[in-house]
Amino acid sequence: MTKDTILSLRDDRRGVAIIEFALWASVIFVVLLVSADFAMFSLYKARLGRAVSAASLAGFNSREAPDTDQIARYVTAMADIPGITPEVTVTCNGNTVCDAGLAQCGCISLSDGSFSAAHSCGTSCPSGALSGKFLTISARATYRHVVMPNPWLEGRVMTATTTVRL
Repeated sequence: MTKDTILSLRDDRRGVAIIEFALWASVIFVVLLVSADFAMFSLYKARLGRAVSAASLAGFNSREAPDTDQIARYVTAMADIPGITPEVTVTCNGNTVCDAGLAQCGCISLSDGSFSAAHSCGTSCPSGALSGKFLTISARATYRHVVMPNPWLEGRVMTATTTVRL
């Protein structure tokens, strides 16, 4: 190569636009990948909430003797989160026994959702709510990144809880 050829290559600006485009496209692609992970997290969290809500309706419909195992399976199936199985807890008035004859009436605290025993169903509780039999469904799932390692989302816990009066 001659000295003139090297100088002409140094001063040549014909490929600058394509190089800039390639660099910017790479940056935008990485940002979109991270955004996709955030969108998947939001979608899965909404699915978990929807599953718990639907299971509470199923529990209410079988209020005479709700099947806690069936309700837990319903939440797991309805959540439909690929590769993640939610941990589901179903309780009646804070107890795992939901048989209509065994579950006693309770008062629910409006501040923290805890239960205390009540003398009879339908009486007024200290919180102002009426005593009764309450079904609580809680689901918990730990998110794993899908697209790329993401320090903001890896290991985040998605939770959904609902309480329905039977």
